[in-house]
Amino acid sequence: MRPDRWRVCLGLGVASIVLGAATPRPAIDDPEAHLSSTLVSEIVVGPGGPAWWEVTKAGRKVYVLGVLWSYPPKAPWSQRVFEHNLRGAKTVLLPPALSSGAASVVDESLPPVDWSTVPAATRLRIEQAARALGKPVQRYLGRPPLVAGYLLVSDYRDSQGLKSEALLAEISRAIVDSRVDARNAAVIPADRYVKALSTATPEAGLACLEGALSEIDAGHEAMSEAVEGWAHGDVAAALKAPRGMELCSFAAPGQSDLRRAAIEAQVAAIAQVLDGEPGARPTSQYMAVTPLRSLLAEDGILDQLRKRGYQVRAPKD
Repeated sequence: MRPDRWRVCLGLGVASIVLGAATPRPAIDDPEAHLSSTLVSEIVVGPGGPAWWEVTKAGRKVYVLGVLWSYPPKAPWSQRVFEHNLRGAKTVLLPPALSSGAASVVDESLPPVDWSTVPAATRLRIEQAARALGKPVQRYLGRPPLVAGYLLVSDYRDSQGLKSEALLAEISRAIVDSRVDARNAAVIPADRYVKALSTATPEAGLACLEGALSEIDAGHEAMSEAVEGWAHGDVAAALKAPRGMELCSFAAPGQSDLRRAAIEAQVAAIAQVLDGEPGARPTSQYMAVTPLRSLLAEDGILDQLRKRGYQVRAPKD
């Protein structure tokens, strides 16, 4: 088990490593824009904690937990089912990790600061958001628009008590304490994805800013309801979580392809253990943790597993 490898997981794409009157939103290549209607329609809200899916082949089974990537670190959620599934797991499959050195590649690949194409109305919204957050406006206007948008929504979520990968960190600590084996689904070389940032257009910067500002303008209620929904197994509510940070990331060149690569890696890792790893019993059980929307999107993790012939069981009462 390598807990040091869990710290750079692919929840939002490598754009997140940089940091850490609305105009029409430019098109974004959003690989999770559409949810699988079949999978979502099968979900029945169940009491007692977050929703779990089961993927099976013959006697082998993987219990899959889809998590919100931003979550209040101290917000309670029932871990009864999690602890039960963890005790019986041969291995836990965590989200893919980025290869080392990705941050330095990002630094070298970012386009120069260019605010000439950003409308004055958008700059005004940024100034208003900066004041509301108690941040100097140059924290945003002094950086490329892609970075400014990500910083804006990141600072906003921080102000709401939300932390990226909070659930994954809590789950990882529990796995370490339990001494159950765990590994990332894959380690993905980031170079070709982050080098694509050098091709960012002004439209990409605008799309990122609009995604960030739209989440800020919407206020905290939607995310609060999503957090509450996730903790109580209300998947429909959890899926309504604002996506300003995610959309800002997907606006950056290469980031949508990186998310697809992460989804494919998680599909391959789950399929591998279901097909039978060396030393695995015919009735071995496993656990996997994935971003919730990656799990339920069209051509997402569960959709692809079903297409490969694995049996997927939705959460039930």
